[in-house]
Amino acid sequence: MSDLADDGLIGLDRAILADKPAQGLHFGREGFYYAARRLLLRAGAASGEAGFDETIAQLRAVYAGDARVAPALEQLAAAEAEAGQGRDFGRYRESLAAFIDLAAELAGRAYEAPAFDAAALGDSSGAVAAMLRAQGVAE
Repeated sequence: MSDLADDGLIGLDRAILADKPAQGLHFGREGFYYAARRLLLRAGAASGEAGFDETIAQLRAVYAGDARVAPALEQLAAAEAEAGQGRDFGRYRESLAAFIDLAAELAGRAYEAPAFDAAALGDSSGAVAAMLRAQGVAE
């Protein structure tokens, strides 16, 4: 998937260099999509049939508290919106490149899911927590 994300960035670069950046927006969107899918695969949350909007929404949900992914995602989404209005293609290109690089970096690391809080279940007897521990879901 990193190659597909990079291909999208290359397509956007070519359009910008040809002084036709608006024609490269769909390539940028492909790069955005495949980098997002790579992050979802890392978290074990990728859906095989998800389109762009569903993939980005899922990425926002999975990485909502992540100090690096969440701000990079929002920065890229804002830059994409600006570019879609014909403004600041350079910012879009740089945000996309940074997002693709972040996805590549994180794909090489194990995903660390947030700790499960058994107390949130309100299980005073501990039966539910014990069942989750037995299934390997909670520690």
